[in-house]
Amino acid sequence: PRLVCNSRHSTTYTAYFNIWDSLAGTKAAKTLIGRLVSMGGKMCQIQAAKANPGVALFQRCWQWGHSASGCTAKALSCPECGGPHDQGQHHQVAGCCKGNPKANPLVPAVPMSEPCTHMRCVNCAGNHTANSMKCSFWGHRFDSNWIKRRYAEVRQR
Repeated sequence: PRLVCNSRHSTTYTAYFNIWDSLAGTKAAKTLIGRLVSMGGKMCQIQAAKANPGVALFQRCWQWGHSASGCTAKALSCPECGGPHDQGQHHQVAGCCKGNPKANPLVPAVPMSEPCTHMRCVNCAGNHTANSMKCSFWGHRFDSNWIKRRYAEVRQR
């Protein structure tokens, strides 16, 4: 299920969920539309939801809101650090993980068996990958206006 606050200052939410008829092996939502169900002691009417695929996360630049045709990135970006390399090559080529034996003090490499500890989201600059559910952009992936506003704020800085 997915809960969406009805407005910024609202204390009510809309719940979205799929209903599966395990006996018939089909989605049963159409037969329930218009019926009443009790939730938390309140009667609620089941309504059909409009399909909303959300805002696209383009997997070349790892930014939200555009497709391949709208992407201006010249090179592939890593979702872990934003560097110009594939995620599969991150440990070998990213400066944050490959280490620097000539540095003083020595900067050790992150072992291949361990995750990167230097992650930086290209969208919010948080300590997670660009495709992480921890990202504030992920939480607003169905709100294209919020994403546009946030990118406008970032560009002004």
